[in-house]
This record gives sequence, C-alpha cells and structure tokens, in this order.
Amino acid sequence: MVSSAYIYSAVLQIICEISYISMYSNRDFTLLEAIDKGNNFSRIITYIDTHLYNDVSLKAVSESVFLSQKCVQETVKRNVGMTFHKFILHRKLKDAKEMLTYSPASAQEISRTLGFEAYSTFFREFKKAYGMSPQQLFRKISKSRILSFSKSQVC
Repeated sequence: MVSSAYIYSAVLQIICEISYISMYSNRDFTLLEAIDKGNNFSRIITYIDTHLYNDVSLKAVSESVFLSQKCVQETVKRNVGMTFHKFILHRKLKDAKEMLTYSPASAQEISRTLGFEAYSTFFREFKKAYGMSPQQLFRKISKSRILSFSKSQVC
C-alpha cells in the first residue's frame, strides 16, 4: 500500500515540474536562447533541474558535468546574468511561490521540500524576493480565489 506521505511527495514533485515548464514560458530571463548557445550550460541546467531539492551545490554540479567550479560559475553567470548561488535560490523561490499557489502544503513543508536548512532563511529570502512573506502570499491568493469564486456565482 502506498503511503499518503509518498503520494503527497509525488504531488509536490508534479507541481514543481509544472512550475519548471511555466518558468521557461514566463521568460524571466532568456534560458531557452542560452541553452541553444552551449552544451555546457544545457548540461548544467539539466543537473540543476533534476537535483534542485537534493544536492545542488557548486561542487556537485561541477563534478557531474565534468567542468571546474569556476567554469560552472562563469557559464551560469554569462547565460542567466546572476551568480550560481543566486540562480539556485531564484529557482527554489520560484518553485516555492508555485507550491504556495497550487498546493495545500504549508510554508514550512515547502521550505523543507526545497532543501532550506532553516525556515527563517527561507522566510527571509522569500520576503526579499517577493516583497511579502509566504503566509501573506498564501492569504492574498486565498482571498483572490474567494473573490473570483464569488464573482463567478453572480449571473
């Protein structure tokens, strides 16, 4: 029998995959063009995408793609315009926003899922990136859902 924790984890992973697809369609930065420019960047992104919630350290990425850490850093910086660590943080926070929007998981659960060691770090970085706390975003989304539902009931 499959445990509910396993199902919950699988649902979160699916939500993250949807977030990944929407990330490229939103065109926060020109990743699609960057991937076309070089195989190194494509390999780096592939590793990051498949390990975002696990070991996505600079060392792990560089060992996986057979490039020096400096080369990985420079490739990411050149293609996305931000440092390796900021790019990883950006991706995790974008996934967190999607999870808060579409999943019933709490901010603490999402923080753990994304690999943040401390909720306070997640909270601080989320607030810095989006100008509101995870709970404020959740309340804002909930309020807009209620309003859109009530408007759809009006004939």
